[in-house]
Amino acid sequence: MSCKRVRDIQLRLKAQVIEIRVVKKWIPLLKKNDATQKTNELCYLFVDAHGDGIEASADAQEVEYYDSIIRLSSCYRVTGFLCTNHRPYMSTVNHEASLIIGKKTQFISIPDSNIPRVCFNFATYEQLNSRVKDNRILTDYIGRVESNRLQPTTKNIVPRKTMLQDQWRNSVEITIWPEMQHLYGDEVKQGDILAITSASVSNFDGLMQLESTFLTTVIVNPDIPQTATTVERLKKMESIPKYDITLKVNQLNPKNLPSNKKRICCKCYAKITKIFDQRGWYYAQCSKCTNKLYPEEDESLTTLTFACKDHDDIEPKLKYSLNVLIADETGTEEVVFFDDGMTSLLKKTCQDLVFNKRQIVVDNVLNADESTKNVGTSMLSENEKLPPQTPDPKMNPAKRQLHDTP
Repeated sequence: MSCKRVRDIQLRLKAQVIEIRVVKKWIPLLKKNDATQKTNELCYLFVDAHGDGIEASADAQEVEYYDSIIRLSSCYRVTGFLCTNHRPYMSTVNHEASLIIGKKTQFISIPDSNIPRVCFNFATYEQLNSRVKDNRILTDYIGRVESNRLQPTTKNIVPRKTMLQDQWRNSVEITIWPEMQHLYGDEVKQGDILAITSASVSNFDGLMQLESTFLTTVIVNPDIPQTATTVERLKKMESIPKYDITLKVNQLNPKNLPSNKKRICCKCYAKITKIFDQRGWYYAQCSKCTNKLYPEEDESLTTLTFACKDHDDIEPKLKYSLNVLIADETGTEEVVFFDDGMTSLLKKTCQDLVFNKRQIVVDNVLNADESTKNVGTSMLSENEKLPPQTPDPKMNPAKRQLHDTP
C-alpha cells in the first residue's frame, strides 16, 4: 500500500499508511478552577518528508508501552491508526484531523532519511489578530531580534521580553515566562533570527505579543532547508533606528502617543525629579536558573548573601531596576531605568556596583545645553549636609560606621 501525505489525511478514512518522524511528545496540561492538571492523553507530533505535521494521541496510562515502541526523533512507517477531529485546545498544527493510536497500531522503523527533524507552520503577522486569546491553535513565528532583555514585573516575576521584526518590518514581542527561560538567555543579540513554535497570542496596547507555553520551542539562527529563504531575507534587512522620534514627557503616556502607535523607540529630554528608593534599585537572579534570590545574613549579622530555593553555591546575577519620576515643561511621568540604561549612564554594571567596595559619587549634573560650558566640581556650603550613605550590601546596615566611607 502506498504512503499517504500527512496533509491529505482526512477524517474516517480507512487503511492508511504514513511515513513520519516523531518530533515531539507531551501530556497536555489543562487549567481547571485556577489549578493546572495533566490530562489522560499522551500526545505526539509527527512530520512527513514534505514538512507537514499532524498530531497523534494515545492513552497516557499506557505510556510505558508506547515508550517501548516509539522513540523521539526516530522515523517509522505507521499503520493501523484511526482518524478523528483535531483537539479543540492547544493544538500544535492547523490540521482538521488528528490520529488515534492504540495496541493495533504498528510502528515499523525505517532508515533515517530526508524527513525533517522539526515541524514549522509559521503564521503571518496578519494571521495573529484572529488568534488573540484563542488557544485552539498554537502559533509558530519567525523574526529577527531587535532587542532582548529581562523585564521585572510588580509581582516579582521576571519574564524575558524579546522584540522581533518579520520580513515586512512588523513588530511582535515574545514573552518567555520564567518556567521556560531555559529556551534562551542574554546570548541572543540584535540581528539573530528566532524560529518559535507553539506560542499563544495576545495584544497589549496595540502591540501584538506571543507568550511561551509549556510546548514552546525556540531555534536560534536556524540552519535548515525549511527556513533558509526566510532567514536570508531577514538577515538582509537593515535594523530599525534605535530612536525614531523625539517626544515630550506628556507624550510618553501610551494614550498620548502620536498616530495609532502604542509602543515606539524614542528620545526624551527630561530631568529626574524624584527617585522611588523604597521600591529598590536592583533585583537578584540565580546564576543556575531563573529563580528570584533572597537575602540572608550570617549569625554575626555582618555579611549579607543571596540564596536560591533550588541551588547551592550560586553567584547572584544582579541587574538594575530603578523607578524614578522625570519632568520637563510639559509635565511629569514615572519611568523605570532597566539594566542597559543604568549601565550606560553609570558606566558600571550593577554587579560591580553592589559587590565592589568602591563608590561612585556624582557631584555635578548639568542640563543638556550646558554640557559644553564651564564644567567644574560643585562644593558644599557649611549649611549643606551630606546625603545618607548607601550601605554596603555585604554588611549589616546597623554595623556600618560613617567613617568607613572611602
